[in-house]
Amino acid sequence: MYISKQKSILFFMFCSVLFIHNTVGYSQNEQSNNYNDTIYRLENLFNESIEHCDTNSSLQYLLQLGNIYSHRALYANAYENYWNALLMAEQYHDSILLSQVYDGIGWLYSFYLRNDEALEYYNKSLRLRRELVNSNRATPNFLISAYLSLTTFYRESGNFDMSKIYIDSCYSIYYSHNATLQNDVYIKAELAYYNLNIGKNWIAISLMNETQKWFSENNPSYLIILYKFMADAYMADNQYNRSEFYYKQALNYARNSSNHTNYIPMIYENMAELYKTQNRYKEAYESISKAKKHELFLFDSRSLNNRPLLEISDNYKKELELRKELIQQQKIEKLEHDKKVGFYENLFLLSVMVSLIVFGLLWRRAIRLKHKADKAIAIKQKELEAQKSKELLEMKNKELALSALQLVEKDKHLDELKTKLLEPKHLPEKAEIRKLFKTVSVNYSHNWKEFEARFVEVNTGFYTTLTNKFPELTKGELKLCALIKLNFSSKEMASLLGSGVESIHTLRHRLRKKLGLDRSDNLTQFLNSIG
Repeated sequence: MYISKQKSILFFMFCSVLFIHNTVGYSQNEQSNNYNDTIYRLENLFNESIEHCDTNSSLQYLLQLGNIYSHRALYANAYENYWNALLMAEQYHDSILLSQVYDGIGWLYSFYLRNDEALEYYNKSLRLRRELVNSNRATPNFLISAYLSLTTFYRESGNFDMSKIYIDSCYSIYYSHNATLQNDVYIKAELAYYNLNIGKNWIAISLMNETQKWFSENNPSYLIILYKFMADAYMADNQYNRSEFYYKQALNYARNSSNHTNYIPMIYENMAELYKTQNRYKEAYESISKAKKHELFLFDSRSLNNRPLLEISDNYKKELELRKELIQQQKIEKLEHDKKVGFYENLFLLSVMVSLIVFGLLWRRAIRLKHKADKAIAIKQKELEAQKSKELLEMKNKELALSALQLVEKDKHLDELKTKLLEPKHLPEKAEIRKLFKTVSVNYSHNWKEFEARFVEVNTGFYTTLTNKFPELTKGELKLCALIKLNFSSKEMASLLGSGVESIHTLRHRLRKKLGLDRSDNLTQFLNSIG
């Protein structure tokens, strides 16, 4: 009896909150008369959306189907649609619809006292809704509905302190964000149920009366839940007639709307208690019989309607495990592929680097060889040019020396002629002799100028370098340097300069001193090194 009643209470949790989230929006008559047509239409729309790859619409149709099946106590069908929606929502990362699916699955677990799993999905839904509201992708009402789910869960689990905490959280968000969640009637209804459970019947009745009108006008199906609790409150307050009235009202709404049929066993059980208190045993027996009949349909393991749900096989978790294994396998294959690709890439890069290094070394070696060859050619060419210049200079100096010697020879002949003229045998006239002497003297000066000009032309920079280093040298000493450079003998120098050999020796001695040469230094080599 206790287990059946607790199961019925847990079913209440699901349906009370599902109506808060319900987006189908059917009127009471439509829910009563057109459920089959609605389910057929939604299934066709779902198939069409799948064909058109419209994931968002497909998820919404699955959620609507799950909600409708839940309201009609067809929990196995609701279970199947919620799981399909969950797989699809997680695959396509639709946070809003995913949070709603988490709520529905949480209720399915809670119906069969699997509270740990139920709480896991409630909290998943709550986390998602917080993120959505914080990122302005959902309104505060969306978060309040998650708090209401947890409020009902803790209340019906007997944890009234936690239930009150979540009621306060609902009001906190409601007032701080100026929310408009159905004029706060759902929060107020939960606060009424909380007060009823802690024994404050008059507060509970007052709150429920405040909400009754709104539900009558906007959501008549919810009156099944509200009237059931109002009847409980009046029975606890010993107002049996009013309690019986609201129990019967709740049954009428449940039968007419084919909605919240899970409340029928609870209502009959409570009516049986009410009749028993009034000694109306026959009516109590009839009520308890009807409660058992509906309870068997909803919960008994022999019921084909709910047998698949009594042992909730976690197909979703199995699917997730298979998906994880597949993803892991794909990751391993990808890693192996990437490893092979990386190996070949590294091998290719290594080959390119080695090729570049080898090419660089060969290119550098070729450049060095070319540079070395060019340098050798340049040196050789420079040497050849120097040798050529040296040979040309030597040749010109030889020509110059030869020319000077010819002048010396000519002067020698002139001297001989002069000597002969001075002999008494052939003595010419004095005027003719003077003219001849004058010609000979002029020739000495003219010969030297001609020689000096050709010397400077051949030995460019000799005099300039020599005078820069030794500015105290006289013109005569400069002439002597030029003749020494051309390797003239002292006698040839004397003839060319018109002086004696002894004078030449004296000049050489003075020149060595001015040049700062020791006795061991070779004067000719020194002068050849200049210019």
